[in-house]
Amino acid sequence: MLSLLRSSKRIQRTQQIAQISLLCRDTLCDVAASAGGDSSRIVTIEKLEGGFSKALLMKKGNGKEVIAKLPCRIAGPTSLTTACEVGVLEYVRKYTSIPAPRVFSWSSDDSNPVGAEYIIMEKVAGVPLFEQWGKMAEIEKLELIKNLTKLEAQLAAIRFPAYGGLYRQADVSSLQCQELNGSICIGPSCGRSFSTDSAAVLSTQSEKLDYGPLTFIWAIFLLRLARTQKIVSLIDFQSLSVLPLFLQAQWPVFLKPPQNYTKGLVQPKLPGDFDELDEEGKAAALQEWSQSKLAKAYEVATVLENGVAHNAMNIPRVFRELFIRCGEVSEVGVVPLRECLIEIFRNWSSLGFTGQCPYSFSNEEITTHEHQFAEYQAWDEVQQLAQECLDTDAEGWIAPQLDIEEKRRQNRELLSLYIKRMAGEKSPDEARAMWPFPG
Repeated sequence: MLSLLRSSKRIQRTQQIAQISLLCRDTLCDVAASAGGDSSRIVTIEKLEGGFSKALLMKKGNGKEVIAKLPCRIAGPTSLTTACEVGVLEYVRKYTSIPAPRVFSWSSDDSNPVGAEYIIMEKVAGVPLFEQWGKMAEIEKLELIKNLTKLEAQLAAIRFPAYGGLYRQADVSSLQCQELNGSICIGPSCGRSFSTDSAAVLSTQSEKLDYGPLTFIWAIFLLRLARTQKIVSLIDFQSLSVLPLFLQAQWPVFLKPPQNYTKGLVQPKLPGDFDELDEEGKAAALQEWSQSKLAKAYEVATVLENGVAHNAMNIPRVFRELFIRCGEVSEVGVVPLRECLIEIFRNWSSLGFTGQCPYSFSNEEITTHEHQFAEYQAWDEVQQLAQECLDTDAEGWIAPQLDIEEKRRQNRELLSLYIKRMAGEKSPDEARAMWPFPG
């Protein structure tokens, strides 16, 4: 369902909204007031929107500001999600040059006086990337992309002895963890797609720190310096885990190439019939061309700055799909996972394996599956279309800078168009059932 987002607004402490009072706002304010080493009472609070955390911008009487983050119930496993975020922040600040906010105070025990898990961290300088991206010149975007790949290369160069989440050694004495150094260890993953009931799984492969684009890239803060854009901080480290690089290396969401993008040393060009297109067609072609150039810039910069990640992005797609589909079975069923297994079965030798595939499918089973997979593809196509057109995700989250009422109007219009398009194939009720959001 499309989220009901409120515009961020500054409110006085005596006028705080009910949600904050439920979290023992006075105690939270007391904790934040002493954060950073200079005690000063909290005088105003601004509620910021977030997908998996409630974020509060708290201003002190002395003019300084801090951020209070309180994870939502859907953010991840209780206690581990907060403890892991703190551990990752400490590791990144201590062992890389990647800019990240300092943690002043935190608790992963919701029985604390605040009544909820929380992190109090510094308010970093700059403005969010999404506010600047559309205003930046192409040369500025290219410079940012280059700098971004340099930061990613630092993460890709790190070797870990196990998969899982990063924690401060002193905070997880009750967990089965593997020590990295004197202060950080690897324990259970707090990623939302993985079970956290077991300890970290040891591996001899090359493991990398999670730098998934939905959690890092759109959280980048920028600082304008002349005609350059400097990344001054990455702020969202929630639910990050150590996993194989081929699962982690992927296109940042805002640099994702268009559908007909060609990888390699191929310069993006406008279509040959561009001059013959109408105005709407030309606008679409220019938009695709622009996105292709940015994607190409990221691809080339990754080759130059982060070659191991580039190689990981180009392994056979089915291997990454296999892991992803395993994590989606409870949500979308077994059909897409079975499609991966059948593809591996059919291409066992060409994928580089020797001997016989340890499982098999009969022709009858494959035929039955193909019908089921066609139905899944039709359903998935509708989901992706709606999410792309509405600038949202599977949960229907809308970024706070967008107009929620306009998105609702667009949703109703798109649903109406889809019902008309499916006339003769599906009834209006069947079409509505396929559409991901209520109209």
